[in-house]
Amino acid sequence: LHRLVSLVGNISPDGSARPYDALIKLAEITSAQYFPMPLPMHASTASQRKRLLEIESVQRNFAMAAAADIWLSGISQIDEDAILYRDGFITRDELLELIRLGAVGENVGWAFDASGRILSRGSNARLTSVPPQTDTPQPRICVAHGPKKIIPLRAALAGRIVNGMITDEPTARALLRE
Repeated sequence: LHRLVSLVGNISPDGSARPYDALIKLAEITSAQYFPMPLPMHASTASQRKRLLEIESVQRNFAMAAAADIWLSGISQIDEDAILYRDGFITRDELLELIRLGAVGENVGWAFDASGRILSRGSNARLTSVPPQTDTPQPRICVAHGPKKIIPLRAALAGRIVNGMITDEPTARALLRE
């Protein structure tokens, strides 16, 4: 029995849902049981985040994610064109704060620095997604390619935010070259 578990909610601060939940399509193709994350990506406050993470179905998703055989996710850069900002999940001020804190990339919303350390401040303090598991041997694979992904990929691999990737040849060559 295969189960697909979402690591992150896709509800933006204005309450709209973003159409990026690839697991819905994968569940349709595979007929696997699907468990969406029933949360906004960011809570309004850190205390609200704490309360949201106490919801029973959310705790079940977190437990299934922790026990999963494999994680597949994307990775994005933190810069003036960051997807979190462009898609309305964080404000410009929050983006600038992440940049000021040293963020170079994000994985399921968790911003990290050039060494692959997850930031403890900024919008991460309100993030409701499952945090990366850096101390696990299970595959934690990200799918990313292109010049803008090289710095965040390098950092995510160094910090073991991910331990594998699916990419294109030019991106792989750039990572190996540097």
